[in-house]
Amino acid sequence: MHIATIQRQLKWSFLIIMLCSLLGCESATEQTNIVTSTYQRIEADWLTHQESMIRKESISNIRYILQVDITKADRYSGNVEIRFDYNPSEFPLTIDFVGGEAERILVNNTPIAIEYGGYYINIPNRHLDEGANIIKIQYSHPYSDNGSGLYRYRDPTDNRTYLYTHFEPYDANKLFPSFDQPNLRATYKLKVVAPKNWTVVSAVREDEVINDGPYNRWSFPESAEFSTYIFPLHAGPWHIWEAKADKIPLRLLTRQSLASDVNVREWFRITIQGFKFYEDYFNIPYPYEKYDQLIVPDFNIGGMENVAAVTFTERYVPRGKITISQKRNIADTILHELSHMWFGDLVTIDWWSSLWLKESFASYMAPLALSKATDYKDAWRAFYSNTKQQAYLADQRVTTHPIDMEVLDTKSGDASFDSITYNKGASALQQLAHYLGEDTFRHGIRLYLKEHQNKAAKLDDFFNALNRASGINLETWKSNWINQAGVNTLKTEYQCLNGKISEFTIQQSALDEYPFLRNHKVKIALYQQDEGGRISSSQQLAINIRGKNTKIEEFIGLPCPLLVYPNQDDWGYVKVQLDTKSQLLLPNNINGIDDPLSRAMFWQGMWDLVLEIKAPITQYMAMVLKNGATEIDPEILNQILSNMITAKNWLMAAGHLNNESIQLLADLEQLFLNQSLASSEGSDLQSIWYHYFTEIAHTPKALDHLSNWLQSKAEPSALVDNQDKRWQVLIKLSLHAHPAIDALTELELRRDKSDNASMMVLAVKAVSPNIETKQYWMDEFVRNEERQSAARLKQAMTYLFPAEQKQYQNTFADRILEDLHYLDSHRGQVLVEHLINKILPSMCHPESVARLRSAQNNMHTLGLIARKGIMIAHQEDQRCVDINALLKKN
Repeated sequence: MHIATIQRQLKWSFLIIMLCSLLGCESATEQTNIVTSTYQRIEADWLTHQESMIRKESISNIRYILQVDITKADRYSGNVEIRFDYNPSEFPLTIDFVGGEAERILVNNTPIAIEYGGYYINIPNRHLDEGANIIKIQYSHPYSDNGSGLYRYRDPTDNRTYLYTHFEPYDANKLFPSFDQPNLRATYKLKVVAPKNWTVVSAVREDEVINDGPYNRWSFPESAEFSTYIFPLHAGPWHIWEAKADKIPLRLLTRQSLASDVNVREWFRITIQGFKFYEDYFNIPYPYEKYDQLIVPDFNIGGMENVAAVTFTERYVPRGKITISQKRNIADTILHELSHMWFGDLVTIDWWSSLWLKESFASYMAPLALSKATDYKDAWRAFYSNTKQQAYLADQRVTTHPIDMEVLDTKSGDASFDSITYNKGASALQQLAHYLGEDTFRHGIRLYLKEHQNKAAKLDDFFNALNRASGINLETWKSNWINQAGVNTLKTEYQCLNGKISEFTIQQSALDEYPFLRNHKVKIALYQQDEGGRISSSQQLAINIRGKNTKIEEFIGLPCPLLVYPNQDDWGYVKVQLDTKSQLLLPNNINGIDDPLSRAMFWQGMWDLVLEIKAPITQYMAMVLKNGATEIDPEILNQILSNMITAKNWLMAAGHLNNESIQLLADLEQLFLNQSLASSEGSDLQSIWYHYFTEIAHTPKALDHLSNWLQSKAEPSALVDNQDKRWQVLIKLSLHAHPAIDALTELELRRDKSDNASMMVLAVKAVSPNIETKQYWMDEFVRNEERQSAARLKQAMTYLFPAEQKQYQNTFADRILEDLHYLDSHRGQVLVEHLINKILPSMCHPESVARLRSAQNNMHTLGLIARKGIMIAHQEDQRCVDINALLKKN
């Protein structure tokens, strides 16, 4: 699919992952690869799509028989027996194995010379027989230090050790030599030698544990067939809780030192509700024999769908009372990962270009399950406020791309885990469900899962199932929504005469870079105000928007509305630009809107004007100041107050606050505190107001209040035992060099004996306005002379350069960009991604915009994650400059 206007952007050609969106190349489903006889696999710690296709043609019927010894502290060792059928090929067979030592190899019981350069083992095809083959490899490998592969964690609280695996997309080969690509599904038979007091967890339950002196030997029967990246091996002296979902045994596991903080009842409640919903919705029983969930330390992401042994971050174990919204977010992730047991595990993606097929679905299924099967009936409102807004933002960036796109290698696959793949994909599926009807959509999903269970599937497989279920050819829909980048915007234009609508048109526009107008099935709502000031929808019309202008004849002659919204109930994936009348009326009337979703949408419309440099940021701040105190919906309150923190950061980063901005920030700070004190003790509203008061606090009076609150000398006393909030306050006090910070930190360490305390002290120190501290961590990011864990390095990056300390970041700006090149080539992409998200020198100044533009011109040697990060940083830095420039004009 070639788009002439996009083809002109050849200057971005080095950004491989953006080929489809920036160069107008074919979508992933249209790509073809030509392999010649001269092809040789590159020496690198990734796998190309081309290499995976060569191997897929050569091997099938794969079985792994694996023995792993995890009794040593520095390395693990093992033996793997790989059984497979071989279809003779002119290309050598390679077995992925990054960063280990291959000690002995037998092919069909014959020893062969080891051809291994640190990335893959080469098996000359002369050693292989057509049909059945057996390769045996003896090997060893160091434990991971960055959370990928087999990660080893020693709990400083009690000196207990825990291991867990995290493989997506290409790290299973670090546990054992393997054919590490998603469409080469296999079975696994596992034996593990582990310390005696450990429990070992894998995809099936053990069938034997034999005592062997200080160790135990664990045996696991052969598993079902699935991809390497979702094979699990977790081990340690876990604290274990058990339950059942009907007949399926459930376990929840965590570190012993964290066990008292886990809300076990809630975790199992959501899991059991999810089982019931998914088995009914998919019309396929849960496909595995048990379901374990492990909450693990230093985890790089929210959750990972390892077969029947899912891992979650410890961030989902709060230490203190949390709000309903926070509980729902945890439940959303639990249900996201559970849905993967069907979408992603039972039916696997063929290659990483189809990543969205599993991740978009899990991101869609989780709020659907929440709204239908749990108490969290407002899940779709949260989806609009969070998931969808992140999708819209990502889709307007220079790094946007089609939902379905070619991924040339597994390193590029890392860069595909973004808000387009997850959030826009889920939003498109939500829209498709509205378009087809919920029952028809579900029928298509059931067909897809039934036909492709225990197989690897592609995009066309999914749409073929939907076509049959609906009787509609969805090729045009797929082309418009899955294979095209960019988001459209709807705006209402209408005229009234003698109190009646005389003209009514919906205007559709597109981004200049992606000038494609789509068809949208939406609901348009007209709003009126009653005598009591209540504003509600008086008329709604479902309609298909086509082309640039769509006239709505059905509204002619109706009473002139107070407000209009052209995407009522959030049916469409489309942005809304509020009409002029609505923009003028909302600041004085928004709290009269009775429907919470509608109110959230109008609030978002006003914020979008700020993001698009169409209204000064102080206008939105004044609107929050006027209306915030009377907002009683926690979800909306989170939405608008988080925007205030973003506004504060933009203004602080620019470094030249005008009098209006200074006064607005001070007034907002006072409002947040006043509302914290006025809200019901211990309520969600009080927790939200005080959280954002802590975030916005910057005056000496506010900082002293926080200091007194820590010492139980100030209200709200109902929150004072919340350990997470206490550390948030200490970080804020350190950021502003409060005179009591050292004494208060010392007192907090006496109160909090957990290992989390050491991480929070790290944050307190990193955020302090001290050039020596900044210098120390800048050195550690590159040299890591003290062998800091990736988790500690990421924690330091998170807090090192807050918006209020841009002068320090500017000192290191050139070095950060230089170090990025070193880190990208010498350290894992996990650290690189964190660096670009947290400390790239975006200074909200024309000089830093120019610096990042120059960095773009010199990033051809960087990986895709780093390239994307620089491009986003440049675009967002320009946005910050433009937002502050608009203030000067007003």
